[in-house]
Amino acid sequence: MYSLMRQPHRPTAVEHCIACHFLSPSEENLVVAGTTQLQVFAIRETGEKKSKARSSISSPGCGDKLEVVLQCSLHGVVAELQSVQLSAGSRDALLIAFDDGKVSLVEYDAGSHDIATVALLNAELDEYRGGMHYSTLRPMLRVDPEQRCAVLLVYDQYLIVIPFRRDEPVAAGRS
Repeated sequence: MYSLMRQPHRPTAVEHCIACHFLSPSEENLVVAGTTQLQVFAIRETGEKKSKARSSISSPGCGDKLEVVLQCSLHGVVAELQSVQLSAGSRDALLIAFDDGKVSLVEYDAGSHDIATVALLNAELDEYRGGMHYSTLRPMLRVDPEQRCAVLLVYDQYLIVIPFRRDEPVAAGRS
């Protein structure tokens, strides 16, 4: 049997939103996910009322605007969205959790101006389901503040720990 899904319209609602350094280590971006769509926004100054003290996305200047710099479709409904810094001084990667315990680790590929999948995790095994066809809760994904691992809660009872391998330690906060 084959299943077919056709989406007649693009998603218009925002379900998940994070601020991270996805496109460049020096520029903070706004990453927005709505059902099957991922959009990355950059903050652009319009020149009308520039703010001298603007340092992050949480305190934008009055004349700033958001510009879509990357937009891509995903093959599944986004359940959770988190960012993780895999190495010091580099861009952030995105952990995207989908329904039924699927997780994708993606990074920005500057050569193709698209996202590239770094790793996949599939916890869609019958042993984890325990006879359930559908989970009552969506998967929950959380990243350790020190960026050492991520934890995924699937099927309302199983915790899956996703460790991150790195050569040098990463600072907990970014300035």
